[in-house]
Amino acid sequence: MDAELTKVKEAAAKHKSDNAAVVAASVAADLAVAALEDATGGTDGVTAAENALAAKVALTDAAEEAVKTQRTRLEALITAKRTQDQEEAYWGERVNTANELIQTTTDAETDAQTLLSRAEEQVSTRSWLFEVLREIDATAYATGCNT
Repeated sequence: MDAELTKVKEAAAKHKSDNAAVVAASVAADLAVAALEDATGGTDGVTAAENALAAKVALTDAAEEAVKTQRTRLEALITAKRTQDQEEAYWGERVNTANELIQTTTDAETDAQTLLSRAEEQVSTRSWLFEVLREIDATAYATGCNT
């Protein structure tokens, strides 16, 4: 009977050592569930998991709202950039138009200066002519021509 008892004790010890990893894993799982229940305020594994899932869903919703806000800001920046590019193009056109007007005005000024120079030359020529005509005795000239 002692041999049988020894055999049973050995089998029990072997069973205990063979299943020690399973028992340790079970204890660790129970501890993890308990920690999850404590962290999420649940009373059982399902409630704790639901509470953890709800927390993750809330974080996801918040992240989606943040993405929407960033998208709105980005769209506003793109619109502002397009507006700025259009304004820059308009200013380029305005500068070109202004430069063309400057060139047209410069050409008109040059033409006016030329005309002024011609007018001054004519006045000078006529002034000389008038000076010479003053010295001519028109009555004597007329008398001499008529005879």
